[in-house]
Parts: sequence; structure tokens; C-alpha cells
Amino acid sequence: KFTAFKPDQLKFTPLDFKEELTLKEILEKHPKGKEYGFLLSGLSEYPIFIDSANEVLSMPPIINSEYTGKVTKETRNVFIECSGFNLKFLLPALNTIVCALADRGGEIFSADIIYPDKKLTTPDLKPKTFSVNANTTNKLSGLNLQPEQICTLLEQARYKTKTKGNKIDVIYPAYRQDIMHERDVIEDVIISYGFNNIEPVVPRLPTTGGQEKIEEFSYLTEEIMTGLGFQQTMSYTLTNKESLFKKMNLPEKSIVEIENPISSNWSVFRNSLLPSILEFLSKNKHREYPQRIFETGDIVITDETKETKTKNIRNLACAVTHPATGYEEISSCLDAFFLALGKTYELKETAHPSFIQGRAAEIIVNRKSVGIIGEIHPKVLNNWELENPVAAWEINLESILSLF
Repeated sequence: KFTAFKPDQLKFTPLDFKEELTLKEILEKHPKGKEYGFLLSGLSEYPIFIDSANEVLSMPPIINSEYTGKVTKETRNVFIECSGFNLKFLLPALNTIVCALADRGGEIFSADIIYPDKKLTTPDLKPKTFSVNANTTNKLSGLNLQPEQICTLLEQARYKTKTKGNKIDVIYPAYRQDIMHERDVIEDVIISYGFNNIEPVVPRLPTTGGQEKIEEFSYLTEEIMTGLGFQQTMSYTLTNKESLFKKMNLPEKSIVEIENPISSNWSVFRNSLLPSILEFLSKNKHREYPQRIFETGDIVITDETKETKTKNIRNLACAVTHPATGYEEISSCLDAFFLALGKTYELKETAHPSFIQGRAAEIIVNRKSVGIIGEIHPKVLNNWELENPVAAWEINLESILSLF
């Protein structure tokens, strides 16, 4: 039964916990509750799945119960539920999950969802239909194919086809939620044809493109960092104020914000790479140590002189974490980095809330501050739930490039 309870009305033991918690406590104490609790923000009651024995199955979309939530290699029967606010997205997601399990030998059973005004049987795996035009396919792909040839290529991609002149009707599986436009089907035609079989044509343009200098320089620095034994990471430019300020032990300041963010987790543009680096480390605590990572990427700051009032800056940040790491280790990495660039630098002691007092310094090149280096403050480590010390530095690549 799918029902709802007030935040303090019901208790159950969430997955991987040993004690019973109220629904409110789950959002406050459980890792998944902290991460996804915003989805239930503002609700007076929270959704709950209960079985015929009146035991809690799950609290969607937050966490399963310890009673039924564990899936082990002995598990043979799995109840799949997708919870959300829009059936348009939920039904294709459910189809994809159950079909993936069926490919692994599972047997699919349906369930009737009874609403006050209707009944919905899921999953609905009836094939879907779409139509494409042969002329449009040739125009977008640059190929010269007859409708029959297009049908053959689509059938290789597991479509069923039927031609009516230049119109091609296609039937495709219900789990193909990626097909939303004629171009999606045409893409499958090109894939079946083979990208390597398409003859390249030089476009008739008055100019010739090329990489910007900052892109070439970024690639050079990535090669250097990889050679120093660091692993490259890539993260989103969008983040949230808590990650940029509260978790980094910094006061809030003016940053570039999204006016209508889809999620509070992705509501602002980052103004530093270090929060992204620490977030990566916090999500990989279970991996082997030492961990040596770096990222080259854009940060975004406010700039009233620009048309958009914002400015993108290319930065590079790196970090080392293991039980014995410290300032000396990360400083030697900085030495090797600038040696590989053929540039010299100086360090000037500084105070920064994200770093331990006395173990942080500005990075100076040609009497200009281009970055910061130091040992991350224990309070910041605690905010990110990191158990080992972290030493890191971050530099402005564009400032260094201007010296060449």
C-alpha cells in the first residue's frame, strides 16, 4: 500500500542503520536523507510503502527499510518502484530498469496502480511508433540513401520498419526513452551506416578554426600533472552555496547564481575548483590511498565590465590525501609543475579560512598572485566528512599563460 505519514508519526529502521528513526530523523541523520531530503521539502506528510504485514518497505524517494531493502546475491524477487512528480519521466525509467533485469534472466511481472480516478498497469512494454522522412535523413546525414537502404540500416539497429514512399514508419522497444525526435532515429541510421564510412568534406568557409591558446595550455598542464602521478577528474561548473562557502569555512560573497534553478544542489556557478576536488575525495573515501587528483576547469566570477556581467577563468587545482600527507608533499608537486613549465615562483605566507593557519601561502609569479597552496583545515575536512588530511593548491592558468 502506498500511503503517507506525518514526519513524527511513524518510525522504522532505514537501510544500513541499526536503530529506528522517525521520518523527520531520517532526513536529518541518514546520509541519503541529507542528500535527497530537499525533494520532500515543504510537505506536511511523507510517502511510505507498506506491505501486507504492515511493515515499511520504503520511504520514497529517500531510502528503503532495513527490513526489505537489502539486495544480496541470494535475492530472487525484487519489487521495482519509481517515485517522482511526473509520469512522463517515471514510466520510461521503470521500463529501462525492468528490461535491463530481464536481459539478465529476470522475469517481469506487472502491477496495478490504483488512483482515485483511474487504474494504471505498469510496466507498459508495448512497442512505440515513429516516422522519419528519407529526404530529411539524407539532408541531415549528408548521405544519399534510398528508403529501402534506410530501412535496412534501421533494422540493424533493431527497429521494425515499413515504407510509404519517402515516409518510413518505425516501431521500437518501450525502453528506448532516448527517441524524442526524428533526429534521434536518423542518428541510429548514421551509426548503422558507420561513421568511418562517411567521406569527410571540407566546409566552404572563409576562415579556418583552431584551438584557443588557453585550451592548448590546459592540455599541456594536464600532461604535466598526469606525468607527476595525478589522476584527472572532471566535475560540473554548477554547484551550491553550501559547498562553496559553508563547507569551505568561508563567508558568503557575490557569485553568479541561477535565477530559476531546477535543484538547490545546482543553483550557482563555482568560483573555485577546490570544493569540487574535496567533494570528489569525500565520495571516494572507500577507495585505496594515497589519492592524488587534479582538475582543470572553468570557474565563473562576476565582472561588471563584461556584457554578461560574468567572466570565465580557467583554473587548475590538485590535492593529495593519505594519513601522512602534508604541506611538504604538495609543495614538492608545485615545484615539479613549475619546473616542467620552465617558470619560477615564490610563496608568501597568508591566512585563509579553508587552510590551517601557518600552513598556507599565496603562489606569486612575476610579483602577481596566481593561486594558493596549503593544508586543508580540520573543520573543512570534517564538513566534507574526510577522515585523512588533505593538502592542495589551486592556480589561475590564464595568469600564468600571459607570461609566455
